[in-house]
Amino acid sequence: MQKIHEKTEIKVSVLVAFAGVSKSTWHEWRTRKGIETRHNHETPKLNWYTPEERTAVVKYVLTHKNFLYGYRYLAWQMVDENLAFVRPASVYNIMKEYDLVHKWAKNEGEAKKKGFDQPEAPHEQWHTDISYIKVLGVFYYFISIMDGYSRKILDWALCENMEGINIELLVARVKEKYPEAKARIIHDNGKQLTGLNGGDQVSSVQDDSLFERYPLCREPYSVTVCRIEPENNVHVILEAFSEMLDETLVFVGNWEKSEYGRSLKEKFSVCKNIHLLAPIYEPHIVNWLRSNAHVYIHGHSAGGTNPSLVEAMNLSIPILAFDCVYNRATTEEKCLYWKIAEDLQNLMKNKSGKFAEIAREMGETGKRLYSWERIARQYNALYQ
Repeated sequence: MQKIHEKTEIKVSVLVAFAGVSKSTWHEWRTRKGIETRHNHETPKLNWYTPEERTAVVKYVLTHKNFLYGYRYLAWQMVDENLAFVRPASVYNIMKEYDLVHKWAKNEGEAKKKGFDQPEAPHEQWHTDISYIKVLGVFYYFISIMDGYSRKILDWALCENMEGINIELLVARVKEKYPEAKARIIHDNGKQLTGLNGGDQVSSVQDDSLFERYPLCREPYSVTVCRIEPENNVHVILEAFSEMLDETLVFVGNWEKSEYGRSLKEKFSVCKNIHLLAPIYEPHIVNWLRSNAHVYIHGHSAGGTNPSLVEAMNLSIPILAFDCVYNRATTEEKCLYWKIAEDLQNLMKNKSGKFAEIAREMGETGKRLYSWERIARQYNALYQ
């Protein structure tokens, strides 16, 4: 809190009001800086959360028994769905207490044994880390870069959304502070930064059993998967399809996360051709929904190279993307672009003959530009 006060010049009275503590408590914290926190030793970690939060964690884990990615992603899902704001480590501890730890825990532990060598001097390794911070009911992303040897926080940033460019800018800022450093950059591999997949990690899925779960997908449909934010032009896409009753839209997103999402859900859920689905965290199902769609609608207007667009390209799907410099660069200007609802409607009405060629172009471009092998080589060259 002191660092936020120093960096932003926000008054202490405002900060303590946000944090819900008194000024006297804040001043006491300042005097205790550097002293081991006795509370953490006297109070068992499992008692840091309310009974309601602990119950929410247990119920959520029990309803996701077959989830493939372990307690870390379960923790992030609960944050995304506003069920509980609990650290991954705490989710693991609660699962362990109730004997809910599955095979992934063993696998993750084995993977950690194969980690990197520990640094022997300052600025040999810099670690990036991403955390959620909740302020007045709104979640923000806290990004930090820590020196692996001294454990000192070299710099940090608070962001409303999480894109790879935010990490890159913070790394560049730290490099300016320590121009002589030749540190190895180690990312935390957080879901917030990269998502579950890279372009070449996505493959087409054919699973007829899922038609029972999603019978609406038996007929041709368009699909969109994104965070429900104005910058992703969600309202424009929905407006366009609300007037095309012969076109089916499947839209996957976190509709309950914001007032923007809730208002759109209330307005457009009455449209019989528009199906608004809650977040889906199983890659198999997400890839199945995209693989079987006859067109992918991409509405992102910011954030550089969007993982969802790259993944759709690698699935060789016809893509209609919002017209901005990022999307044109990512697709090498080989798909179709729109700005307003009317543009999108015209593209959908005149799709015959073009979509097959666009699908082929997207597949070739995606596989050529966005393989992890190629990207790894570029990052390696950048940090040499």
